[in-house]
Parts: sequence; C-alpha cells; structure tokens
Amino acid sequence: TGSPVARPSITSEDEPGAIADRDPGVPTADLDPALAVYEGARASVTLKPEFAKNLRVADVHELVTWVLTSGGGNPRWAFVRHKPVVRQVVMILAPGLDESRCAAAAELMPNIRKRLGRGLPTNHDNATANDITLARAVLCSVREDAPNAGKATTKIAKSAKNEERDGDDPESSTAAADLLSRPMPFPPRHYALSPKQMVEMDYPTPTLASRKDEREATTKPTFVVPEGFVVTQPSGGGVARAPPLSMLAVDCEMCYVGVGADKRLVLTRASAVGPDGSVVYDKLVKPSEQITDYNTAHSGITAEQMRGVQTTIEDVQRELLELIAQETILIGHSLENDLRRLKIMHCLCVDTVALYPHPRGPPFRSKLSSLTEKHLKRRIQEGTHDSVADARATMELALLKFVHGPGFGEPEGVGGSLFQACANAGVGCDAIDKRTVLDALLPDGLRPPGLQTHACVADADAADTLARLVSAVDSNSTLTPGLGSASRFAFAHLRGYYEHLDGAAKRWAAATGASLGSTPAAEAEAEFETFRAKKKKKETKEGRKTTDADVSDSDASDSDASDSDASD
Repeated sequence: TGSPVARPSITSEDEPGAIADRDPGVPTADLDPALAVYEGARASVTLKPEFAKNLRVADVHELVTWVLTSGGGNPRWAFVRHKPVVRQVVMILAPGLDESRCAAAAELMPNIRKRLGRGLPTNHDNATANDITLARAVLCSVREDAPNAGKATTKIAKSAKNEERDGDDPESSTAAADLLSRPMPFPPRHYALSPKQMVEMDYPTPTLASRKDEREATTKPTFVVPEGFVVTQPSGGGVARAPPLSMLAVDCEMCYVGVGADKRLVLTRASAVGPDGSVVYDKLVKPSEQITDYNTAHSGITAEQMRGVQTTIEDVQRELLELIAQETILIGHSLENDLRRLKIMHCLCVDTVALYPHPRGPPFRSKLSSLTEKHLKRRIQEGTHDSVADARATMELALLKFVHGPGFGEPEGVGGSLFQACANAGVGCDAIDKRTVLDALLPDGLRPPGLQTHACVADADAADTLARLVSAVDSNSTLTPGLGSASRFAFAHLRGYYEHLDGAAKRWAAATGASLGSTPAAEAEAEFETFRAKKKKKETKEGRKTTDADVSDSDASDSDASDSDASD
C-alpha cells in the first residue's frame, strides 16, 4: 500500500461528455489486492445529458460525495470510470459560465470546450443569488436522508443552539447593556460594509469627477458631494465630538410631500440610540414643503405631533455631525434609506440587512420586525412604527451578531455541509474564497476537522492557490488510490468569468451585429470565425498599403537627397 501512484494528467476527450481523465503511468504492483485491478487504469468522468434535465446547482455535490466518500449516492447524470484511483476532486464555482452566455461569447468557446468538454446546464432557485447564497447552494446541500456513508451531521452556519436561549439566564439576555458586556470573537468593525457593498446597496456616496487646477493648468480627479448632503468628520477635526462615540444605531420616520408623480418621502423624525440602548437623539423634523400624507401607519407621525415643530433638516444635520464622527460605527436596518433622507454620508456602516441575510438572497431583505421576533423574542411595529424602538432593536440585533460571531443568523443550507460529509469520510478539504464568504459559510467553531481555508482577494490569487494545492497532491508519491485520508476535496470560487464573458459578449455582438444570446453556440462560433477571417484579411490588406506607402516615402526621400546633393 505504499507504492507510488501516477500523477493525474488532463488529456483530450475521446468521447462526448468526458470532462477529465488521468493516466497513472507508474506501476502499482504493491497495491492493496482490492485495488490491484486498477493498475495502469485511467479515471474519467462521462456526463449524461439525457439524465441531467433540470439539474440543480445544489445537486452538483453528488459527484463529490460519490467519488470521495464510501457510500455517496451515484448521480444518474454522470458516470465515473475507475473511481478508486481518484485522489482529488476540485470544484470551481464560476458564476456566469453558462450555456447561453458562452454561446453569445463564441470566441471563448473553443478554449472552454477543449479544457472542460461539453457541460450540463444547471438551474438555481434564485436568479438574483449573490456570491454567498450561490456558494451556500453548492456547499450546503448534502441531503441527510440520502444513502451516504459520508453523511453530514452538522450544517454550516447552524445557529439553532444560539437561538434557544433561556430568558432568565443573564448570559442569554438580549438587552443592549447586557450584550455589550459580553466577549465578542471579532471587533464590531469586522462587520462594517465594504465600499463595494455600500455602492451595491445604494448608499449615498461621493462621485468621482474632474476638477481643473487653474494654477497648474491641469485636470485632477476629485470627489463631489451632491447638493444638500454633508459628510461626517474626524473626531476633534471639525464639529465632531472628541472622543468619538463607539457606536450609534439610527432610524428615521418619513412622511409624503407633493402629489401625483411628484409625491415623495421626506424626513420627519430622526432618532439615535447608544451602545447601551439609551436614547441620545430624538427629534421631529419640519419638511421644507407641506406634508400631504402623514403615512401614519408606517411612520407613527400625526398632524398633531407635527404642530409647532420648527427643527429643519439642516438643524438635524448639524447636531448629528457633532454626535457621529468618522470613527463612529453607524448601525441601521436598510441604513441607506435613512442616510439618504438625512442627506448624510458616512463611511463606517453596519447594516442588519447584511448581518442577517434573507434565505433567498438579494434583492430580498428580512423585515426588522421579523428579525426582532425571531432573535430578540419580542414584537415591534405592531399597529405603528416608533423610530426609537426600531433603532434600539437594530442595536441589539447588531450586538447579538457581534457576541455570537459571523455564523449567527446566517440562513441554513437546504442540507448538510459538503465539507463535513468529506471530513466524516476522512477526506481532507480546502476552501478558497473571499474572507467574507469564508467567514459567513464557515464560521469559527463550526469548521469540520481537516478543513483548510485560503482567503483570496482576486481570481488570480485563487487560481494560483488552487494550482499549488493540486500540484502538492500530484507530487506526493506516497499517496495510495482509494478511499480515506489519501483523498482531498478542493473548492474555489472565481468571479472574473462573469465580467469577462459579459464584456466579450458585448464586443462580439457589436462586431457582428447580432443580439446577445440570440445565436446557438455552433452558429455563433461559425459566424465569429467568418468575422475573424474578414478582419484578418482587412488588416493584411491595410498592412500591405502601409508598406507600399513607406516605400513611396522612402523613394521620395532618396529623390530629395539627390536634389540636395545637386544643389551642393
């Protein structure tokens, strides 16, 4: 059982549907008798399109559990030849690499088919899935009732134990003051939205524009703030108080002004609570226009309350800029809506929409009232809204997340963890993804033994890491084929395909005049080859003209030189 096993090599496919094969090429005379029959054998996978109709992304894990665990169910849509000689399975999640998009980007198809063969179309329940929800569908879908000896016994990001708390236990209290005194595995800043997330969630942010520098007669890029907006300032560097408040939860109420097409929401109440849940700011605001709809059912604002109110939005901005420094963590639920009504820009934001994502992923969002009832065990917004109560609930939800860690409140997958199923079978695992995704899907304390995580920022980093891991398995000559500790599973998440294919599809459509995705793959490739041949012919013709022109110029230069000599 200690004899070397051949390194896998990818070769061209001789039959439809074959997506990979490997050739040991090294004698395995000392193999276990049960595996000796595979001496010199090649492992390959053949896909079966006729059995893959309505194949879900969540079902792809079946190929991994079948190959690497001792009793995973045999997927009907794939046939694995000589399964015991496989030592590693690599799963790469590349959103955007689908049939319709590849057909529209025909110039990429030859490379893709040469390396991967013809694939199978997959479906996903949520067409708006983001990177986390899509990865969860792939990695958290092992059915626990399937005939699978590598059955997953735990679920990624499972938080049921955290949620079953005894209300009489001080350690289980959800009051802000009590939560604030408990240890936190990560600092609150760990949960702040990234600039990219803020843009995607439509937070108010400065825009980049060019500004002419008259002194240097040059144009320089600069950030521009929309009219009426203000930006929080560093503590002690302007109106912001020093030392700064560590955290504030903000919530606003809005009423309508205008009528018909001009009807819109404006700020009528602004509230903020501190880390301990105490109210630090709460004022009614008089809009610059006449209120036409008090929106009482959702704002809690009445005409009687607004009678005599003189505070303007400018007053609120000035007072909040004193409370909220750049270093202050601002917390809210769909906070971008509140900041837009306040016309305030802030760079350090924590949003409970991101802390507690909806099970179906964006653009769906969980209601604050639902999150409060589920996690804080109380009800709010019954009959009407109160911005102070909403802000306090938001603060407590955020603190609850800080205390229990990144995995708390994450939607559970439709099944068990693929990593756990592999770990139960003695298979080592590697996960390559962004740190935010790894923390969400594989929080500390819930990671199965034998799992190694590799945080990568860009696709190039992920590809290099994956290549290194594959090479490490290939170069380890002591591994023996078969099930158990000799096998490894690697997962990598690549995001660049979507942007690249989208750009390539647009370029191809612009060049050929065809609409995106309107041409079948085979026809698209033929059309593009025709287009490429015409383009090459045109470039050759233009190059010949350029050469002729250079010769003429050279002759003219020689003639001028002769005239010059004659003059001398």
